Amino acid sequence: MRNFKAFKTFPFIGSFMRRKPFIISAAVVALGLPAAYYYRKNKWFNNSPLTLPVMLSSFCDEKTIVQIGETYRILVPAENTKQKLKELILTNDKGMSVNINDYEKIASLIDTKIREEFSLSHTIIIKGWIISITEARQCALLTLSK
Repeated sequence: MRNFKAFKTFPFIGSFMRRKPFIISAAVVALGLPAAYYYRKNKWFNNSPLTLPVMLSSFCDEKTIVQIGETYRILVPAENTKQKLKELILTNDKGMSVNINDYEKIASLIDTKIREEFSLSHTIIIKGWIISITEARQCALLTLSK
């Protein structure tokens, strides 16, 4: 170690601040902050399966999903409220509804409904996308939840 005056005045600098660990730490922070900001900014779903059309969101961006939801609300004005959409999404084909706080059961119900709707051809074409009615309702609920 060089005999600089600063190291005599501040002896801890020489023992803690090494170049390689500093550069690595600075790089991690430099990459981590923008990544955290991007994740936070682009986390447009609130993790609720009610407003997360899982399959559709793997193909579409937020703008497209919002457009699908807005178009569905225009096409089906009877389902233009949060309460009505939640009720329709949470109710199975036998008329039984799922607890709104049980995300696992909601996700399972929605997945089942989407599969059944596709097998029965209960689909709708919006903005060029062929989607199930449940997915369209999820998109509509997303637009009302923002």
